[in-house]
Amino acid sequence: MWRLNLNTIRPSASSAQDQADREIRVLCFSIFVCFWLLTSDAVTQQTDGELLSELQILRGLPRLPDEAANTNISIIRLGRQLFFDRRLSVDGSVSCATCHDPQHGWTGRHATAVGFRGEKQLRRAPSLFNVAWAENLFWDGRATSLENQALQPLVNPGEMGEQTLSSVVGRIAQVPEYLDRFREAFNGPPSVEGIGNAIAAFERTILAGDAPVDRFRAGDRNAMSTSAQRGLKLFYGKAHCGACHAGSLFTDRAFHNIGIGVDSIPVDEGRKKISGLEGDRASFKTPGLRNVALHPPYMHDGSLTSLDTVIDFYNNGGLANDQLDEEVFPLNLTARQKRDLRTFLLEGLTSFDAARSAIGDRRRVR
Repeated sequence: MWRLNLNTIRPSASSAQDQADREIRVLCFSIFVCFWLLTSDAVTQQTDGELLSELQILRGLPRLPDEAANTNISIIRLGRQLFFDRRLSVDGSVSCATCHDPQHGWTGRHATAVGFRGEKQLRRAPSLFNVAWAENLFWDGRATSLENQALQPLVNPGEMGEQTLSSVVGRIAQVPEYLDRFREAFNGPPSVEGIGNAIAAFERTILAGDAPVDRFRAGDRNAMSTSAQRGLKLFYGKAHCGACHAGSLFTDRAFHNIGIGVDSIPVDEGRKKISGLEGDRASFKTPGLRNVALHPPYMHDGSLTSLDTVIDFYNNGGLANDQLDEEVFPLNLTARQKRDLRTFLLEGLTSFDAARSAIGDRRRVR
């Protein structure tokens, strides 16, 4: 197993220059790992059973849902191929990976997603890390399963063009390799259900765990720097992050109004559009924070460009509006406390073994 201990890229001081150096090292490391995952022939070939068993042993993560733990590897392999295939779009220009780029933390490089013919979308593409445990998908929670989420972009005119699911199936069915892959995975021809199930199966293998915070909690007192340890205490204390970024996935999976976008015209109503409740106006799903340092910018509209701007936003109490969540209020963090909090987010939540964040991608698909 290829591994890299994050201690080798962790500075010993907390000066501004050291913070900047750390960010550069972590981002360069993530780019290298993702490139290695997608292109390297040096990865040891493993049996299907070994690949699936590794999904069960990432430190710090909950037990995998049965639909992830019991998936046939042929379905994952098919899902990976579909995920990166631009032929799913109407003109062959866009794939799932266009907006969920593995080299950028499984989200996009732009503030908001850019889809069919360069059309800018209203919201940022959420990262796919740990979606195996997601209960409601998209920022507004409109999809109740990963299978349903995987299909919606295919028929969104702004994302993959004006088309029907049946036309997508018809196009895929003309590719001989897909006929073999679907037969191997589902014992039948390409289908709408098969496409959704396969992409969802692959996405459930995109895991982020075994971070310094997990080893620290397991008793390794050297797993995080002193600054990161102070940041951890702030996260669950004065900084109040843990009120919403709760549990081992660092999300309560709920919807909150923190003020982002309430001053835009028109206002993105977020969860209200789904629930119809005025109290849900401009509320969006709490994202998980594992590997958060690997995929700026942040928030549903990509309006906060760095961890520093995120911390400053919360420190100032969000943006006042009638539906502002009661958990958002001025924090009065000092400059040092903000640095320590950023160190924890950057250092403590970035996985030791990023190669495992895409276990379904460990074996190249040809």
